[in-house]
Amino acid sequence: MVRESSKGEIPKGALRAIVLSLLSEAPQHGYGLCQTLAARTRAVFELSEGTLYPLLHELELEALVEVKEGVSETGRKRRVYHLTRAGRRETASWRKHWLATAELITELLAPRAAADTSAR
Repeated sequence: MVRESSKGEIPKGALRAIVLSLLSEAPQHGYGLCQTLAARTRAVFELSEGTLYPLLHELELEALVEVKEGVSETGRKRRVYHLTRAGRRETASWRKHWLATAELITELLAPRAAADTSAR
């Protein structure tokens, strides 16, 4: 069960890695990224467009993503974000970092047998 107070809080520093990882699966437009994140986390993490678009702009300036103009099913123009080669390398690096971090945190949070205090 997720603590109610954690709803909507993406761990500090993880947003960049999450967005890159989602884009590594398939190019998406901004609203689609917000929807994918909400769906994959059963709405525990929800990302506002006001948070996402500045990050996407930053990733574009760093040449980690490129933007292609697309058209939605309704004929509306959409900016679709694609990872560049550098973006794929950055994604792999962030993924490795966060998976190792998650493993360490899981280990620290796992219950352990009480330490033998008789040796003191």
